[in-house]
Amino acid sequence: MIHSNVAFPGKHGLVKRHAARSSHSSVLGLGLLLGAVVLGIAGYAVVRSNAPPPPTATDLVEEMTQAARGSVVHFHALGGALRAARIGNRVVVTAEGIPPDICVQAGWTLARRGIVTINGTTPARVSAAALSSICNQGSGPVTISWAPRQ
Repeated sequence: MIHSNVAFPGKHGLVKRHAARSSHSSVLGLGLLLGAVVLGIAGYAVVRSNAPPPPTATDLVEEMTQAARGSVVHFHALGGALRAARIGNRVVVTAEGIPPDICVQAGWTLARRGIVTINGTTPARVSAAALSSICNQGSGPVTISWAPRQ
């Protein structure tokens, strides 16, 4: 422990006085800081664990399937418009505002269950590469239309 009334010679013979510093207050301050950090991390973990998981391609496919069956939903889980229309004797479900990565995954599943059109393009042969190319053509969200098999 350094006492405040003790003078130490400094550079060029000047006298420096050091303030008294208690090792107890340093340890207490460090303990409080560490406690605050631990509480902050724990609080973040609790809030994060209560947040719902982000919507997936599976969620979108399920909503589009339900819309094709007649369920009235105006927006899908990703926030874009979802609508179903009857064209002739077929139902066509359209989802707007789909991120490209979700587009590829959902498009693959929907293509096995019917005809998929992405941003106005219907792939002649459905493959992961073709879907990825179509879904990533633009610089923003994608529109998927799907006509389920009858």
